[in-house]
Amino acid sequence: MTARKRLLAEIDITIDQLIQNGETLRRISSDPQYQVEAVALEKTQESLLAHLMHLQEYLEDKGEMPRHMDQSIKKLITPPSISHAIP
Repeated sequence: MTARKRLLAEIDITIDQLIQNGETLRRISSDPQYQVEAVALEKTQESLLAHLMHLQEYLEDKGEMPRHMDQSIKKLITPPSISHAIP
């Protein structure tokens, strides 16, 4: 397996883990019993996002980032915009 394919596989694994953790976080975040676990999982998510950004930048620098994957990663790492209506 080439280095590029290994990195792309690692990106896939990281995205899958982010999704799985996000689902778990949604389930436990409102339960005070899991407050410590939720905080730890949020920190894990931040770490996974940083890792994903690093992999993306590395592949972009090498000119080897597939366009469809680049767009998907940007959606994951860009916080949603919130529009507030001003009365």
